[in-house]
Amino acid sequence: EIAPSKEVVKPAGEWNSWEITCRGSRVMIVLNGQKIIDEDLAMHTEPRQQKGPALAKRPLKGHIGFQNLNGSITLRNIMIKPLDDGEAGFAPLFNGKNLDGWVNVNCAPETWTVKDGMVVCTGIPTGVLRTEKMYENYILELEWRHIKEGGNAGLFIHSDPISAPGQPFTRSIEVQILDGRN
Repeated sequence: EIAPSKEVVKPAGEWNSWEITCRGSRVMIVLNGQKIIDEDLAMHTEPRQQKGPALAKRPLKGHIGFQNLNGSITLRNIMIKPLDDGEAGFAPLFNGKNLDGWVNVNCAPETWTVKDGMVVCTGIPTGVLRTEKMYENYILELEWRHIKEGGNAGLFIHSDPISAPGQPFTRSIEVQILDGRN
């Protein structure tokens, strides 16, 4: 819903690195070492593309989730650092062994799996993998890559725990994970 300031996504098969900072209504996204978004969501008072409310009216706390739409994606090194916890450092959100701490929403059990220390998504059927816990005021770091060209997925921040009736995805603020596009 907010266009990136530049395009720095690597092609399918190559790893991309994110650092996403959420503090209050401000969201800053650094992709592959380049700041691509730095926005105060409170300034966005008009509804946009999605059917939900304006960004300014969306929650500032929620689950962190990954959406799959049409393509396989691999995730690794998923870490979080709370900003309200003084000296706390980064802690893993994914243990590299299984999906403990994560909830499958609207997907088949084989849609999201763990292989070689990475979260692997088949892309079928569409749905969400989200954290059990809710978060606010944090820095999220992770690496992701699409396995084949034409991939479309998303990172959900401030996500609801379940989707609305008839909807495959949870209400959230989506950060696009597109192949070759930010």
